[in-house]
Formats: sequence, structure tokens, C-alpha cells
Amino acid sequence: MVGFGAAVTMWVVWLITHFPAFRLDSTIAGPLLLAVMAFAIAAGTATAPERRLVVGIGSGLVAGAINLLILGSQIVDAGGGTPAPGIDGLKPNALAIIAGFLGLSAAIGLIGSIAAGRPDPALRVDPARWLGRFAVIAVVAAVPLLLLGGLVTSTGSGLAVPDWPGTYGANMFLYPIGLMSQPQVYLEHTHRLFGALVGLSTLVLMLYVLLADRRPSVRVAAVVLFLVVCLQGYLGGARVVEKSQWFAVMHGVLAQVFFGGLVALAAALSPSFRTAGPTGIPLGKSSRLAAALVACIFVQLAFGAMYRHLHNNHALWSHAAFSLAVVLLAMLTAFNLSARLAPAAAAGSPAARIARVARGLVHAVGFQFLLGWVAFYFALSSGKRHIPTADQLVDTPDIAWGDSLVRTVHQANGALLLALAVLCLVWSMRLGRPARSAVS
Repeated sequence: MVGFGAAVTMWVVWLITHFPAFRLDSTIAGPLLLAVMAFAIAAGTATAPERRLVVGIGSGLVAGAINLLILGSQIVDAGGGTPAPGIDGLKPNALAIIAGFLGLSAAIGLIGSIAAGRPDPALRVDPARWLGRFAVIAVVAAVPLLLLGGLVTSTGSGLAVPDWPGTYGANMFLYPIGLMSQPQVYLEHTHRLFGALVGLSTLVLMLYVLLADRRPSVRVAAVVLFLVVCLQGYLGGARVVEKSQWFAVMHGVLAQVFFGGLVALAAALSPSFRTAGPTGIPLGKSSRLAAALVACIFVQLAFGAMYRHLHNNHALWSHAAFSLAVVLLAMLTAFNLSARLAPAAAAGSPAARIARVARGLVHAVGFQFLLGWVAFYFALSSGKRHIPTADQLVDTPDIAWGDSLVRTVHQANGALLLALAVLCLVWSMRLGRPARSAVS
């Protein structure tokens, strides 16, 4: 769990440091990534109940193994601008580099565990709680994937790489970093890499749930989510191979469905959810409002995806008009849930935390409404965007980053709004259930 969390943190930092708009020199980015690994492992091993040094070394090895998916871009030759297929492009000392990197990762894990200091009983986490924390890590891993997916669409980068599952004929994990300087190629290729990370996270989460959780509904949900992420990967590849905008629409909508399901599963796996007893407060109306809100958000997301990929003006105006229903339902859900939970909202209780989630829902929907109108202005003023294929990238104008970032932030905040609505739904159902059905 600690190693996976460290790897996810490093991937996010790698994404930022290599972003086309402000790519950092490798002499700065490399040490920064290693420092992030040491800090993340130190923070994680501080919660280990025992054998911290072993946990630190193991976490370093796990993080290093996952980071090999990115390291591959550094140990291949560009080949004069043409990547080699399979493993043909590996540098002669590639195996030595991999072994050295894994050894360095283990050493950094050891250093991080030592830096965590002497065991503090107050920081120890029961291993039974690690499953819930790993589910949170899986959610965190999905966030940059959603952001990259939004940027790929907003910048018209969806067809910048002509093939799948490879990248310009090369193994996806062995595509030279020197060939990622073109912004659209970087965004599309990095989107694929993060898709692999999320797929791996979901696979490990499913196996972890099947081994450690005996609730049938939770086990089924974990398996379904893994199947969904597999389907999502297929749709992303089919969108490229078939150059189909409808596949792009389905890929975009299913991404939000997957994210909402992952948030719900993470909530169900949290220790507070498992131990929460019924409040005795009837929350049936709150649950129905939250369910209606989640359904409306999905409809709104579908309208948005149809406009972003099909440039259908009917979808754009429907998206704008339907936003009023989302705002109204979000306000009703938040105020109803907060008011009903107020009598049971003692400090630190699940009811108090969900009341805060409900207040966050109000802020998120308000911000989303304002962002929507800004994005609406850009949509009307920019007209239909051209999605260049790989052979057209040379003649493609520079990316309008301001327009693209506004659209992407709007899409990302929509995912946050969905996550908050899902939390309101699953928690209102949990806290409002009859006492006789209370089982952990």
C-alpha cells in the first residue's frame, strides 16, 4: 500500500515536471522525483505497526517496479526520430539501469523508513484499515487520468498517436521521451500511461478486496469496476483505430461512470462506513434526492461529451439548459441532507463528515455553474475545432492553453461534483438504514 501510494505520487509529480508548457530539466526533475519517493515512503511507514525497515524497503521496490512503466521511456534510443518496435530500441545497458533503479528505489525506501523516526503508537494504523486507504489511492490515481482525458479532448489530441496499443509502432512503455516534445503526442501518450496505472490500481484493488473483504456486494462491485476499466481501455483504443467520435463519446462518459463507482467503492471500504450504525433519522428523501442528482449529472456529462466530441450545437444548448436542473437538485440534496443530519452531527462523527460533504456539494455546483458559462463563451467564440491526425501535427497551430484549461477544469470539477453526489448517496443510504438491518 505504501509503495503504491509513493508511485502514484511520483507519477503526478512526473506529469507536472514534464508538462509541455513548463518542462523541467532532468537534472532538477530527477532528484525531485526521488525526494518525493523518500517523503511519501517516510509518511507511509510512519503508520506501519511494526517492521518499518522491511516495509520501507518493500515499498521502495514496489514503487520502483511500478515506475518502470515510465522509466522505459528513458532507456530506449530515439533511433533518429523513429522508435524501434518491441524491445529492439533498448539501450545496451538497459538491464543494468533497471537493476540499479530498483536497488536505488529499495535504498530510498530504507532511507524513508529511517527518516520516519522511532515508532509512534499514535500514528500506527491497523492493517485492517489499509484496504480502505488503498481504495483512496486508487481514486487519487484516477484523478490525473481524468484531467489528461479532458486535456486530450480540449486540445484536439485524441488522434495524435495513430496506433494502439503501441505508440508509433513502439511498445507503449518503451516510447522514447525524446519524441514526446510535440504537445499533442505528449498528452495522448501520457494519457495512455496513466490509463495503464489506473488499470493496474483497479486490478490490485479487486484482488485485495477478494482476499480481505467478505461482503458479497463489495466483492461484486470490485470485479465489475475492473471489467469496466478493461472496457474503458478497449474503447479508448477503438476510438483511435477506428477514428470514431462516437467511441470517444462513450469513452468519455464511461470514464465518469468508472470514477463514480470507484468513489462509491472507496466509501464502502472505509472503516467508518463499515462501523457506522444507523442514526435513527429517516434519510429516505435525502437518498432519493441524491440518486436523482447522480442521474442528472450523468445526463449532463453525456450532453457535454456529445458536444466536446461531436460538436453538436443541440447538445451544447441542452447541456447549458440542463445545468439548471443539476444546480437545483444539488442545492436541494445538500440542504436536505445537512438539515436532517444536524441532530446527529457530533464532532468527528460520520454524520458530521457527510454534512461537510453536503456543504462542499454546494460550493462545487456553484463553481461549476460559473465555469460552465465561461466555457460556454469559449465554445461559442471558438467554433468547431479540428482534430488533427498524426500526419497533420506539423501544420497544426499552437495549442490555445487558456481555452483548453478552462474547458478541462470545467470537466474536472464536474467529476468532483459527481464524486460528492455519490458520497451523499451512499452515505445517506448507510446512515438512514433501519436499525434491524445494521450489519458491518
